Amino acid sequence: MSCWPSPASTPQATFARLSAEELREDPSDRLVALISRHLPALLHHRRMVAVGLILFGLAKLVAAAAMWEGQEWGGYLLAATVALLLPLDLRQAVVNPTIGHVLLAVANTTALVVLVLLVRGWLPGRPRPVGLNRR
Repeated sequence: MSCWPSPASTPQATFARLSAEELREDPSDRLVALISRHLPALLHHRRMVAVGLILFGLAKLVAAAAMWEGQEWGGYLLAATVALLLPLDLRQAVVNPTIGHVLLAVANTTALVVLVLLVRGWLPGRPRPVGLNRR
């Protein structure tokens, strides 16, 4: 027995097998086809992908902290970060409607609507600061 992983157990091989099965079940699944085409590049640049995801998470934290401090730009940044991945959440809820996928899509959609209403001043909340950056 070798201590090295066999080629069949690499993440690339596993994904190739799973995506092939998914495409056999639904040949018109464009998301799987798109990911299958771009996965080798993503795996080749996995450090950059990891850094990107960490920066995305930090942007959400900075936005939330700015909102907490009453900074209007924090609401816009948080709305943008939620809206960026919302189409993927909605698609997942429609294509594979498990309770988790549906709840995640509903929660993110609700959060985005509330954020937009808050930053536009259409919901009660903290009073908007009067300053030079207001239009």
